[in-house]
Amino acid sequence: MLSAYLRHNTGKLPVERSIGPNRDQPRVDYQAIVHILGSRGQRSADASDKPINLAGVDIPGLSFANGNYENDNFEGAHLTNADFQKVPLNGAIMFDADLRGSDLREADLTGADLRGGKLDDAQLTGVILRNAHLERASFLRTHLAGADFLGSNLEDAHFEGVDLFDARGLCMEQIAHINRNNQTRLPKLSQCGAR
Repeated sequence: MLSAYLRHNTGKLPVERSIGPNRDQPRVDYQAIVHILGSRGQRSADASDKPINLAGVDIPGLSFANGNYENDNFEGAHLTNADFQKVPLNGAIMFDADLRGSDLREADLTGADLRGGKLDDAQLTGVILRNAHLERASFLRTHLAGADFLGSNLEDAHFEGVDLFDARGLCMEQIAHINRNNQTRLPKLSQCGAR
């Protein structure tokens, strides 16, 4: 019911938002709803606990801190400048989500679907992206030190000018399919099966 309220009362706005330190401030009621939705106990033990559906919401600047959003649906959501620091997002559906300027430091996105996602200007230091679907996702100007890409699909992802030197879990087969340029800094790579 609460997620339906957010989906109904927010929508894609045609205005371009600022990305970075001058973050948008979400409405207090929207922030309170997200906090309630994310604090649904441990969630994994309760079979009646259904995933949250926030597909298509347009609420920049939200804080998801201290919540649990595993397997939840953020498809096409506009969540620029959001705070997902250390948030469990395992298996989350974030297909075509706009997360530009967001803080995802140390968030766990294991198995998440971020295909076509916009992560430009995001803080991704220490993020876990193991076995994530990152096809066509954009990572321009992101901070990826300590990010774990083990088993992730990076086909056609955009890393032009991005420093991947301190990222972990990358192999030659993954890197062969990314968009990069001479300013993209790569770590020492091995064959994917040779780890």
